[in-house]
Amino acid sequence: MGNIIYHYGVERFGDQLRRSGEAATVPAKSRRQQEIERLVKEQRQLRKQWKKASDAEREGLQLLQGEIKTRLATLRKAENLRKLRKKKERTRTQFFKNPFKFVKDLFAPEKVEP
Repeated sequence: MGNIIYHYGVERFGDQLRRSGEAATVPAKSRRQQEIERLVKEQRQLRKQWKKASDAEREGLQLLQGEIKTRLATLRKAENLRKLRKKKERTRTQFFKNPFKFVKDLFAPEKVEP
């Protein structure tokens, strides 16, 4: 009976083999992380343009660099706050799950290699 169901499923939906030893999937980057990467690339390009530019163009490029710098600062601050909030949440759940183990791990002396 099990074989009949299995073969029917293979015929209908196809056979998918398991991949052993495959690394865990990396979560997709958030919108904020993607924007940070884009701004860093843009900052590098502006720096290269600034080195080649004339004095008149350099003023405009500096304004653009300043805007990117402030935007990057706010994005990075928000991202760090998000990471800190997640870390606090993880430690809180660990504590409530097993408070004695949490405290033991917290105050356990570090192992020193001779």
